[in-house]
Amino acid sequence: MSTFYLLQIKVLDENMLKEYIDTAPKTVALFGGELVFRGRISKTLSGQPKHTTAAVLKFSDRTTAEDWYNSKDYQSLLEIRDSSAEVIVTRYDASDFY
Repeated sequence: MSTFYLLQIKVLDENMLKEYIDTAPKTVALFGGELVFRGRISKTLSGQPKHTTAAVLKFSDRTTAEDWYNSKDYQSLLEIRDSSAEVIVTRYDASDFY
């Protein structure tokens, strides 16, 4: 069952965040994951978003996704990530919806 991470991002320092953006996808690839989407809000249809940028990562399963997130390579990027942006990270497991 595929597992996805949704990162909702409010950029605080674009220059510093660039270092994270240039490096993080390489750590995802080491675990067979892929960057499915990265972009900024182009139109809000409902609600009041606080984070204007988002990324979606896909992994083959929950264990692999968690192994990536907890990996030394990814954990070493968290200081840069958290200094350059406010980030909400949520995990979604693909399944039958009901």
